[in-house]
Amino acid sequence: MRILVADDSKTNLTLITSALNNLGHEVVAVSSGREAVEKFLDETPDLVILDVVMQEMNGFECAKQIRNLNTENWIPIIFLSGSVDDTSISQGINAGGDDYISKPFSAITLAAKIKAMQRIADMRKKLCEAKKLQTDNDNLKTIINHSHKKNNQPNTFKVLNCMTNNSNISIKLNSIRKIVPIAELVPIPNSQEYVVGMLNLAGKSIPVLDLSLRLNMPRNEKYTLETPIIICHRELDELSIETGLIVDKILDISEVRTLDIQQKDVEVDRNDKYFSASVTTNNGLSFLLNVENVLDTGLFDHIQAQEAKL
Repeated sequence: MRILVADDSKTNLTLITSALNNLGHEVVAVSSGREAVEKFLDETPDLVILDVVMQEMNGFECAKQIRNLNTENWIPIIFLSGSVDDTSISQGINAGGDDYISKPFSAITLAAKIKAMQRIADMRKKLCEAKKLQTDNDNLKTIINHSHKKNNQPNTFKVLNCMTNNSNISIKLNSIRKIVPIAELVPIPNSQEYVVGMLNLAGKSIPVLDLSLRLNMPRNEKYTLETPIIICHRELDELSIETGLIVDKILDISEVRTLDIQQKDVEVDRNDKYFSASVTTNNGLSFLLNVENVLDTGLFDHIQAQEAKL
């Protein structure tokens, strides 16, 4: 972690800087509360440690100003103090602090406190990412639902634009059911490499494919909480088959004129069968996915065979 430390005692500042360096952290050391406020925006620390008693600006006032500077992202603040009584703790919490370390400090206690703050920060980050993704998905669902209900202009259709393996991919909206965030998937035994697993959605089991791997492209990015799954469907023998497609990023929705479809400009090596055309969208040239060929119908027979063995 990058840790901003403020203490007007050279001895204390040297001791805590050395201890933090030994724990593998990067330290930005300053000798006053005012300097800590100035450095906060420049250094973007992951954690702040403030001595309570400093002459130019005490730790409480410094913490208040840091909190006022940073209203969007939570950065943990730990106070260093030789007096950790109820009054001091109350003042510290009200000033925006999150924890206390008494002086003289123990290296073991210091490491434990930092680890606890890092754990909380990681959890908050994941929650924020999940909340943002849910908001984005809700907005996209609204657009998709509206687009399904609204008649397109003659000779036009709407597509969802996304990116996978640095390639722009477009999917017709009438092939999409919904978009969901990445979730825990149940492995499907003896399946192809591109089959990531099974998703339980509203009591229904839906196979999920990695679109990059399905298109014979490498998987360059790891899955994160922001990784979306696009639930697509196709009709087969009067049955609606649903499959999830993992992409790297969802971009936006475009309206495409049939006159602008470039049937002969698709050049994707071995993957021609997976694309029906290329189209020009807000993001430039994009490949129009042939959903019927991408959704592996043989996969459903494989799943049924695996379930029959159970």
